[in-house]
Order: sequence, then C-alpha cells, then structure tokens
Amino acid sequence: WRDIARLVGVSVPAVRRWRQGEPPTGSHLLAIARLLAFVEILRVDHLVSDVAAWMEMPLTPEAPVTGIDLAVEGCFADLLDLVAGHDSPENLLDRLQPDWRDRFASKFEVFEAADDEMGLRLSEVPCDPLSYALLPAGPAVAKPDASSNISKRNVEHQQT
Repeated sequence: WRDIARLVGVSVPAVRRWRQGEPPTGSHLLAIARLLAFVEILRVDHLVSDVAAWMEMPLTPEAPVTGIDLAVEGCFADLLDLVAGHDSPENLLDRLQPDWRDRFASKFEVFEAADDEMGLRLSEVPCDPLSYALLPAGPAVAKPDASSNISKRNVEHQQT
C-alpha cells in the first residue's frame, strides 16, 4: 500500500481510508485513474503479466532506481518507451537523472577467489578511516584514525 500511496501522491492512511469505503477527492481520482490506465497499458499492450513486480525491479543492476521511482516523478511515457524496447534503462536514466552513475557508484567489486568462489572486495582504498575496518590486515593498509571505536577494535584484533 505504501507504493500505491507514493504513486498516487497520498499518505498510506489515505489509501487505508479508501479501502474502507471513504471516497477519494477529485484530484486523487484523477491520479488513481492515471495509475490504473498505466497498469492496464503495461498488462494488455506490452504483455507485462506481473506489473507490480516489473515496477519494483531496479531498471539496471547498477542503480536501485525502479519503475515506481520514475512513475512517482510522472515519467509514465518514458517507462512505456522502456517496456516497448524503444529505450534502454541506461539511456533513460542518463536523460532523467544524469548523475545516476556517480551517485550509485559502488566502492566494491565482485571477484573470483583462489577457491573458485565469488567474493566481494573494495575496488579502491577508501579515504574514510572507518572503512579500514573492512580491509584485511597487511602492510599496504594505512593505520586507521584512533578516534574511531570500530577502527580501534579492528587494530586491536589485528595486533592479537
């Protein structure tokens, strides 16, 4: 119900009241009708069998932006272009949120370890002293700032 409230531009308690029989106002009726029409177009014209799941999935693995996020911003036509294959998720995000690549850049990378298992590691040495608690002990790791409790515990653990 939270996502429906976001998509229509109301609070969750407002949706709850509608479900219990209280009628929505005129402007909210228009927003509900717009949402229902969009869902119907996805379902019928673009054969999206589970519209809720499609709207909840991130558009691209590189960013946590979903169809719901864009629909809340009123980008229904852009989402229809995406589902129709007329646009890629990356191009869509480049156009609507030009800084998305920097904003959602990860400091981690996936790698294949010596035991042929996949692992996760920092892709660059962080500047934040708290981040040193995540790094393995070794001569290449700078000493963390002594003001950090997490870092102090990590240093004490490394020394034992």
